[in-house]
Amino acid sequence: MSSPGILFGIPGRGETLAESFGGIPRGPKTVLTGLEWARDLEGLRFSAQVDLVTHEVRTRCWDEAAMVVARSFGAWILVNALLEMPEPHPGTVLCVSSVLGYGSTGGVNFIAPRALRFWREAPRLARPPAREFSLLHASDDTQCPLAYAEKLHALWGGNLIVRSGGHSLGKGPGGGPGPQAR
Repeated sequence: MSSPGILFGIPGRGETLAESFGGIPRGPKTVLTGLEWARDLEGLRFSAQVDLVTHEVRTRCWDEAAMVVARSFGAWILVNALLEMPEPHPGTVLCVSSVLGYGSTGGVNFIAPRALRFWREAPRLARPPAREFSLLHASDDTQCPLAYAEKLHALWGGNLIVRSGGHSLGKGPGGGPGPQAR
């Protein structure tokens, strides 16, 4: 179990906790902890990444005061873990600039691991994946289209916060102009 003030982060591919979440405002007693891409996730098969995230979230930050935040491909790993959990996370979950199965980068389209399976099973969840669930996504994210965040929001509920800022949303100070909640 975590103590109040835990911010548990899962960064995007090739990112560090500081790069992905260093710009998130937090109280003076809030501790940023979590997984590092290079140390913990790189080199693992996708199923092992999902298993690791499931284990870490359930053992290190499974209480109402905890906040789990994931960015980009880290958010894709997290939503797959949430889909498999037998009960909703009791705290807050925030997914930023989420890879949600399909996208493109440098003019090349990609399909993330388990994309077909995820979108087939996501409607069956029949409950929000956390006590408080939010998606923060950029309207101009060319790598991960907003339409997938809107679709997941329609299925799982929670909050969808839309900003401009492209796929780098959430990185660095500010993270783009003010939110527009939907």
